Amino acid sequence: MSAEVASLEKRFWKEVVRLVFAEAGGLGQFRDGQFDRYFDRLFDYFATSAGWTIYPDVVPLLGDLKRRGFILGLITNFDHRVFRLIDALDLARFIDSITIPALAGAAKPEAAIFGYALARHGLQASEAVQVGDSIRDDVEGACAAGLRGVLLDREDRAGADDVERIRSLAELPPLIGLR
Repeated sequence: MSAEVASLEKRFWKEVVRLVFAEAGGLGQFRDGQFDRYFDRLFDYFATSAGWTIYPDVVPLLGDLKRRGFILGLITNFDHRVFRLIDALDLARFIDSITIPALAGAAKPEAAIFGYALARHGLQASEAVQVGDSIRDDVEGACAAGLRGVLLDREDRAGADDVERIRSLAELPPLIGLR
């Protein structure tokens, strides 16, 4: 990943955080340079495993799918930090590829990001299942690209009956025909 791309990614996230604080009325609490220092610490924190929690069903499912010979890819709208993060979370042993917008030239829900990930493994869209927690980005985006999209709705918040939905990754194997 080039330094220029990494810099652009960081600027993008800085603007997102700035907008969140502005909309919440909290941007004024920062004095000269404080926001920049706060953001730098925040950005670095979310590049470490300390900023994330792995649900208990993740490792068992990934391990089971790998033992069965499945190709497992991660398609995310996160940035270059995800590569180090997946290592730090000890998930790299399960993941065959990681696709981020900077590599694919597109972000979810755009079909191009799914196509990029599929091409890396020589797969057709009909051979792939995308599991994610966003109806728009993961399910609708995947379906529009020809993949099967499954919503991971752990807290039953989506309220959409027209999408395939699971509440736990333990529900995925039977949904895709595995015993």
